[in-house]
Amino acid sequence: MKFRILNFILLFSFVYGLNLRSIESIENWENLQNGNITIDWMEYDGFPISRAETILNHPMDEIAALIQDLDNYPKVFKRVTKTRQLEPDVAQIILDMPFPFDGRDYIIKYTIESTDNNWFFIFSSVKYPDGHLDPNHVRLPNAAGIWILTNWE
Repeated sequence: MKFRILNFILLFSFVYGLNLRSIESIENWENLQNGNITIDWMEYDGFPISRAETILNHPMDEIAALIQDLDNYPKVFKRVTKTRQLEPDVAQIILDMPFPFDGRDYIIKYTIESTDNNWFFIFSSVKYPDGHLDPNHVRLPNAAGIWILTNWE
């Protein structure tokens, strides 16, 4: 079954609590790349945001299970080196960055929602007292994003 996967990621932004639920209806994105993966960006509520979109030929529930499996992110995503589940809905994600940048990490609180044709993984950074920060990493205190899986047929 074909479906469309949208990944909206807000990195290096200064936004806290930005509501991304209506992001699908926003128009006038500026295109950065076309092809198998389309990448666009725009300014939203005064903050730069980006989106990436592709079509995958896999069942939506399999992709949703992969996105929910935070423990296996280092095996799936090239830059993720470690994850820690801190609470049932709170996780720390640690990223390796290319030279000359220090590594990054963020602690997110997330929710998962689904309907018959859509699946959402919504996250935003939170302060967490036990979220150890490696001295060679930079914490991203304002990261937020949403994965949206949509049946395409």
